[in-house]
Amino acid sequence: MRACLIALPILLFAALAGAQQPGTPPFEWKLTGDTVENFKMEFVAHHATDQTTAKGTVLAYAAFTDNRASTAEMMKTVGRKWDKAVRKSLGKYEKELLTAAAIQAIDDHEDDKAPGADDVVKTMGETTVTGEETDKNGTRWVATKQNIDIRQRQPKTGKWSESRQELKRRFACKLGNDGKWRIVKIQQGDGTNWQDDYSMLLFILYAQKLDAAAKSVPAAATDTAKGAAKSLFESLLARRAQLDNSVHAKGLDDWLKVLKPLFTSEYVKDQDEQAAAWIKQKATEKPREVESVNDGEGGTKVVKFKPRDQWTGAIEVLVKKTDDGWRVTGARFYELGSNEKGKIGWIECDEPNLYKLAGR
Repeated sequence: MRACLIALPILLFAALAGAQQPGTPPFEWKLTGDTVENFKMEFVAHHATDQTTAKGTVLAYAAFTDNRASTAEMMKTVGRKWDKAVRKSLGKYEKELLTAAAIQAIDDHEDDKAPGADDVVKTMGETTVTGEETDKNGTRWVATKQNIDIRQRQPKTGKWSESRQELKRRFACKLGNDGKWRIVKIQQGDGTNWQDDYSMLLFILYAQKLDAAAKSVPAAATDTAKGAAKSLFESLLARRAQLDNSVHAKGLDDWLKVLKPLFTSEYVKDQDEQAAAWIKQKATEKPREVESVNDGEGGTKVVKFKPRDQWTGAIEVLVKKTDDGWRVTGARFYELGSNEKGKIGWIECDEPNLYKLAGR
């Protein structure tokens, strides 16, 4: 589930167009504010919802959730503004824990991508209806297809290959007494075998509850080298995660107002209960354990943290005493790789963008 939630800020805003021009997203976000505290998001729908047919209801859901190319491009702009707002709100906390050089290093490497991040490019197409049928209980099943075009760079030749995948879903819909069709179930499969699928509604409700359940983040402890190093994770990075969740949750009320009417009240209740269960089951991340504190170069202390599991390596945080207390000057991590002799082992890597240590 963690992977889904990491992707949430991007995937939590998606779409499908009806009678729209190519390149026009079915919805947009009107943004104001430059910090998390004053940031606001207004949902602007371009797709006209039509619930007089089951097909129309399904196409409306797809329009606001399928992350087609036009929506994904729009969300890149939103994402950049999110990140700027979070960094601005983090400014005072960075100065309380990091040296000026460490803050500048983050600025210089904020847009760095992981090696190979651009080697696979996926483009989502618009969701289309491929068939409809009514079962003996009067449930209308609407089948859909969404093409995913994939461009991938081959590791040995550097040449690009192209392929296409199909995402197939089907939606069970019921006609209400008010003449509107609503979704009661979503499934994903290969056209023959189907399994129940999560709805975007569930992830939005979870994101709202996650933001509402946020606990206060402790202030940085800079009176000792060990305390400052631990504060990088327990204070600054924890605050970054909390602010990320907060800014992403800004537009969720607006989004739910559009999505909830597309489902039966029973379905909405079920999704809300499932989201609450996820919050209850969410494991509290164990604090990182310090393995050692040693002298480094130039009067620094090197605080080494134990690996969190067998797949991730140790992390070393460099701290230095200043007139205002201990400050983090930089960090490095260890990951599995091959040395110049071709032997596999732990390779030391500098990490100038300290926020990227959160995933290690």
